[in-house]
Amino acid sequence: LIPPATKLLYILSDSHHRANEGAICKVILTSLMEYLTPLFPSTSIVLIRGGSQLTSMTQMVFSNVTVCSASTFCFWPALASNNTVYYPLTSMILNGTTPKLTSQFHWITNPKILQKKDEKEESLDQFIQRLRKPLTSSDVVNIV
Repeated sequence: LIPPATKLLYILSDSHHRANEGAICKVILTSLMEYLTPLFPSTSIVLIRGGSQLTSMTQMVFSNVTVCSASTFCFWPALASNNTVYYPLTSMILNGTTPKLTSQFHWITNPKILQKKDEKEESLDQFIQRLRKPLTSSDVVNIV
């Protein structure tokens, strides 16, 4: 999803003070940085936690590629963007349907985080390993 020639990659996240899950988010974000760094050695990867909401929304609208989590905060700037957007299919948005929103809006139909868990509880390490598996073309719906 991220073009190989990307020079600057922003990861935008809530402030660590906002959520009760701050420690878990820190582990996930740290693992994401560790995962992305060797994949994009020529890319500056910047993690911003708790930045200005207006600045974050502006960055999402005007970035070349926006990859969203299942978040209404990301959905609106993604919808306003004229650039490439990947958004996970979730019942939170449009009742889980995949209408054509814009020519550059792509639904991720098999989002790794929103998949149902197995019967047994998944450890944080298992969760991170599952997230590190790359998306395949069958995970993304490209509606033209």
